[in-house]
Amino acid sequence: SGPGVFNCAWALAGYMAQKIPVQIFQVGIAGVFRESGLGPGDVAVADEIQYLHTGVRRPGKLPGPLPFALISDHPDTCFGRYSCDERLATTCLRTLQKKRQDLTNERFQVVQGKILTVSQITGEIAQKMDIPGKKPPVMEAMEGAAAAHGAALYGIPLVEIRAGSNMTGDRDKSRWNIPLAAGRISWVLDCLMDMDHIWE
Repeated sequence: SGPGVFNCAWALAGYMAQKIPVQIFQVGIAGVFRESGLGPGDVAVADEIQYLHTGVRRPGKLPGPLPFALISDHPDTCFGRYSCDERLATTCLRTLQKKRQDLTNERFQVVQGKILTVSQITGEIAQKMDIPGKKPPVMEAMEGAAAAHGAALYGIPLVEIRAGSNMTGDRDKSRWNIPLAAGRISWVLDCLMDMDHIWE
């Protein structure tokens, strides 16, 4: 779809104007939060997506909740929070973890956790602020919440899956490993294509 929430929303809306999908897989690379214990090349399957820039601005803090939900029957959207489809996410997680065990010559983790959607890459200051929500995030990317919002409006099951390309924090592109993350996402997609039961 291209980087960012606007590209993602536009691409998804354009597709859905022609055909409504049965389910949505939002996949790509991401920044990794050090506190998660993960690193570049590790894979995260989201159980929750949170758009960090939704809310009421507060001096010295990240936004508080909006006084209204963005989607009336999804109250957590006042925090910018969206739940991934539990069945789909669990199936993807278990399949990827099982496939991971078959790769005896590679070392990486496949975990589940919250993935943030951001329009600005976070730095050290943002990491030290209180990110709202019931659970700490494991990764951040730039598109997930846009896809999740569209999926919620249409009642379409969605899951976000990311591979870490770099650690969040002060920007140092020399330490990024995009080829590693892209290769891992290719592996994820190969695994998903083998999951015949999720396409039924």
